Amino acid sequence: MPHHEHLEAQATFLANKAGKVAIEFEDPAFVRSDAIIFDGADGTIHAIFSDQGHYLGKLSADLLENFLTNEEVVLYAAHPDGYVFDRIAPILRSTVKGK
Repeated sequence: MPHHEHLEAQATFLANKAGKVAIEFEDPAFVRSDAIIFDGADGTIHAIFSDQGHYLGKLSADLLENFLTNEEVVLYAAHPDGYVFDRIAPILRSTVKGK
């Protein structure tokens, strides 16, 4: 997946007790991501933002199952004006062959 080198997405991956998943971004702009791409084979997460793929990180083993069983994720960040900016985005599964 192509990466945009000028924007760095710092993200924290979370799951609540019910198994619902969320991604907290340091930069509120990433809350506008169109989708999250999850590769269940290696646990990597990318965001599709501004028509570019942005690497977010690799999930810990305890979060893998949560991301495998959800079809959407809450994206959120603290806005500079003091409120929480959030939205729901789809989780797309990576189908890249030959890894």
